[in-house]
Amino acid sequence: MSLGTLVREDGSATKGAATFDLIHEDARLSGVADVPPSVVLPEERRSTLNVLVVDDDRDIGNMLSFSLTLEGFEVSVATDGMSALEAMKATRPDVILLDVMMPVLDGYGVIERMRGDEKDSCIPVIMLSAKAGDDDIWKGWSCGADSYITKPLDIAMLLQEIERVTAAGRLA
Repeated sequence: MSLGTLVREDGSATKGAATFDLIHEDARLSGVADVPPSVVLPEERRSTLNVLVVDDDRDIGNMLSFSLTLEGFEVSVATDGMSALEAMKATRPDVILLDVMMPVLDGYGVIERMRGDEKDSCIPVIMLSAKAGDDDIWKGWSCGADSYITKPLDIAMLLQEIERVTAAGRLA
């Protein structure tokens, strides 16, 4: 059973757009949803992964949390870079989904601090951003991101990247 598609757009200069396809597990099993089998992590693997979602846009953070929880992940949400650093200490995430443009401390600053901390340096980071220019993507990779996905987000691609970066681990 497909739960439909949610599209959120904001035309301001500091906000991006996000598209979420909501697919219920029953749809995947019945063949109604067009989700490649390789995208779907085994349930036992998903249920052991703790994902930290960091986005100052509460709608995007909540939708990612909702979507990933439906997929079986344990999810925590932070709304700025400093809160993300605190949440990392409390939850010890297996992967971080990190927005680039945030108040207090942006995504690049979060990664720089993480990579300087021995305990946090091995946590894989997937940057999420409306900034889609080559320079922006290069900056994300060069500051230590394990992946960089541009908004609007494709949940199937995000799931593939979560699987890829957590299976590979971090070569810190």
